[in-house]
Amino acid sequence: NWAFASMTGAMLSATDPVAVISLLKAFGVKEELSMVIEGDSLLNDGASIVLFNLFLSMAQGKNLNAGELALHIPHILFVGPLIGLGIGYISVASLRYVYKDALIDLSLTLSICYLGFYIAQELAGSSGILAVVVIGLYISAYGKPYFLYSMEVAQSLRYFWGMMDYSANTIIFIVTGLIIAKMLADESEKNILEWMDAVWCILLYILVTLTRALSLAVLYPILSRMGSGLDYKDCAIITWGSLRGAVGLALALLVFEEDDFDERNRALVILFMGSTVILTLIVNSLTMPYLLEYLQLTNPDAAETTLDDSMDNSFDGNDSFEKKRAPSETDSLFGGLSNIQVHHQPKFKNMRRTSTGIFPKFGLKKVDPKKKEPALGKIADDE
Repeated sequence: NWAFASMTGAMLSATDPVAVISLLKAFGVKEELSMVIEGDSLLNDGASIVLFNLFLSMAQGKNLNAGELALHIPHILFVGPLIGLGIGYISVASLRYVYKDALIDLSLTLSICYLGFYIAQELAGSSGILAVVVIGLYISAYGKPYFLYSMEVAQSLRYFWGMMDYSANTIIFIVTGLIIAKMLADESEKNILEWMDAVWCILLYILVTLTRALSLAVLYPILSRMGSGLDYKDCAIITWGSLRGAVGLALALLVFEEDDFDERNRALVILFMGSTVILTLIVNSLTMPYLLEYLQLTNPDAAETTLDDSMDNSFDGNDSFEKKRAPSETDSLFGGLSNIQVHHQPKFKNMRRTSTGIFPKFGLKKVDPKKKEPALGKIADDE
């Protein structure tokens, strides 16, 4: 069944290089390579899910002719991102009416993700994943100043979304592990899987890695001339750092719950995806430091970028922000590890504030751009 096989291939294509990105930052590898790997994963996941949904419908018996495919694919690729672009614009416009309110910022960023996904996926019949990706890119590009004028808001958003990401990944891994363990332990399901399937799992892992290397080799003449330019060392890191993770496991769980496929094929999908994730996490992730040392890509003097450093870099050269350094109240708790706390205060022209969140007609007040307000560091000193 080529449709079912293509669906499995799309599922295996989704990458999750979070662990590799952390290693690259810890070892001081150039930031451009981390951005390429992270951007590749971001768009790759969206494309994988789009192809997965297409092949899933075909594997379930839906026949699409050439004309229908010619209309369906552009609808998936363009309508969802356009919806995400519109919602992202509205979200950034709403943030202008929110001042130093972490709860509203958290609620807004969470709700627009689900709203964008629902509108694009359910109402428009397009790709909800691509819509959410575009929303995130738009807010990252144009909405970041409205978050980073306050350390409290910036840290709240960072911790909240970090916890959401960690929780979602943990739940998916636990559920997948329990399903595989049940299939191996249950007497009624022991005959579904065979010992030969373990050999296929190893061969599949090797094939996935070689396919990744082949695709980069074919595109190398283009990749070496685009952007900052990739060399063979960068391509080696991208190939070996293409871990599989939560996105592929989530798609495998969807297939496992489908009654349209026979029991063995559903079990093989969850087994193949789970084994590929485990092997990439154990083999690729643990050997990545040695590969970085062998290729001489490490920089011992470079340290992992902290939140304060990231904020400094984000506003470097921006005269709209004042930076005042004041001693942190938590310095004594951490033994002097953090001697300086950076505070950022924007001075947006005509910035509108309201005590009632994003509803400007209640308590709306324009800030006089000529009136200089006290810096956050000064307020901390007074307190």
